[in-house]
Amino acid sequence: MRIQLAFGRAGLALDLPSGPDWQMLDVRSAPPLPDSDTAIAQALEAPVAGRPLAELARGARSAAISVCDVTRPVPYRTMLPPLLACLERNGITREAI
Repeated sequence: MRIQLAFGRAGLALDLPSGPDWQMLDVRSAPPLPDSDTAIAQALEAPVAGRPLAELARGARSAAISVCDVTRPVPYRTMLPPLLACLERNGITREAI
C-alpha cells in the first residue's frame, strides 16, 4: 500500500508492506471557538490536566515553547501572546524563553 503523508513542504511517500490491515485516519475538523482569547486564558489558568502555567513558571529561570512545522495549521498569532505574557508575568524574561 502506498500512502502520502503531510510531512515537511513536499510530503513523504511511504510503501507499506502487505499483510497488516492498514487504515488511514482522517483529521476531524472542529468548529472555531466563539471567543478564542477567553478560551486560551481559561486553558492557561485551568488546564484539563496538570497545574496552571503560572504555577509551573513561578520560580523557573527559563522556558521553552515547542512549535509545529508548517504542515500543522496552528494559530500561533492567537496562542503565543498570552502564553508569553503569562510566562513573563511569572518571572521568566523574554530572553530566557
